[in-house]
Amino acid sequence: MSFFEDIAAALDAEGIESRVHDSTMFVPITSDLEVRFEEIDPILPAANVYTVSLDSEDGDIVEEEVLVAVATSVDDAVNLVAQHVATNEAATFLSDLMLGNDERLGDVEFVPDPGNPFEVMGFVGETSTIHLSISTTEGTTSVAVEFETVLPETKALIDDIQAEVEENSGEPITDDAMLEIVIQEAKLRSLEMGVPYMSETLQLGETEDLDRALDIISLAIEQADDWEAELLNRDWELPMWEDDFDGEFSDDDFGPDADEGGLGGNSPFAPNFND
Repeated sequence: MSFFEDIAAALDAEGIESRVHDSTMFVPITSDLEVRFEEIDPILPAANVYTVSLDSEDGDIVEEEVLVAVATSVDDAVNLVAQHVATNEAATFLSDLMLGNDERLGDVEFVPDPGNPFEVMGFVGETSTIHLSISTTEGTTSVAVEFETVLPETKALIDDIQAEVEENSGEPITDDAMLEIVIQEAKLRSLEMGVPYMSETLQLGETEDLDRALDIISLAIEQADDWEAELLNRDWELPMWEDDFDGEFSDDDFGPDADEGGLGGNSPFAPNFND
């Protein structure tokens, strides 16, 4: 069998269609995107791999062709196609979330994280958000879901920043995307002030079943008020260092060698520099 015949057989086993014409293999991903393999060495073997954007109304008209990889084995070729399929699946899922295309999303509006388009959040309850992190690994799309409730101390900071923005603009914030920027600013200011961004988080699991992910989101929307009430009513112990805090931090308060009561080490109140 030829290189392309081997690839076609492997793709077929994965339920992925393909067709071969002369020295080119075509693998449709969507109506306006396909992966093409151009054979460059039948002996090694090897093929250039291109992503091709097509005119959505006429699939034969190429709008853009980009060299993205070189496949030198059947496994390489199958993995490349699987990754493009997964990436498209993730992009479609994100689009459906932000457009509210599923009734299970209710009236919740999901907006992308300003720093990562594959992380989105939706506002629920009075002080809570549903966070989704979408990833593609080895050709598989997965969704991790979290429920976060901001505690009163941090909510006050968010409200202050929102008031500043509204005063400067002369208009109230009604857009969730703008509110997400306000939250990011609150995290930055918390870090600058050396105080924790205080919130409680429930991990709702990670799944490769995107339909199940929507069911989990629906559950979080339904339970938002109850979860928020329980998290806010939880006994919240302030950091041990507050009793003798003199208003200034030293270098020893941060880093892996910080005292047990400081902001470093394993303290649950340490600033999250990954946010």
